[in-house]
Amino acid sequence: DPYFREIQYAHVDVEHRRRHDDAVPLPGALEQHLSALEGGLSPSERQLLYQVARGLPDGATVLHVGLWRGAGLILFLSALARGTFIGIDGFDLPGVSDYSAQPPVARDEFLAHTSPFVRRGHLL
Repeated sequence: DPYFREIQYAHVDVEHRRRHDDAVPLPGALEQHLSALEGGLSPSERQLLYQVARGLPDGATVLHVGLWRGAGLILFLSALARGTFIGIDGFDLPGVSDYSAQPPVARDEFLAHTSPFVRRGHLL
């Protein structure tokens, strides 16, 4: 698969600087938006998740558990023109947020972050 050529690099002597040449670039404006959300995903994790999303067939169904502010979901919304997206989160339940180092997020805040990325072909 062209998106995951990293596996072949483990078996050959390829310079480190070439390892990310095969990556599907994360659009700059999207990266800026996601990094401002502080969603718990590092830049490399966002890049990998975007490649996974781009590798899915258009119209796929995506189940996302642990939405928080929606950074991971936004990557899938941006990568797929059509799709069904199912998200599960406790949002602002105090008992749920105690398990994470992140403050609780209300449903309305989540929707404010993700709404600009929902398109006509998306079912959320």
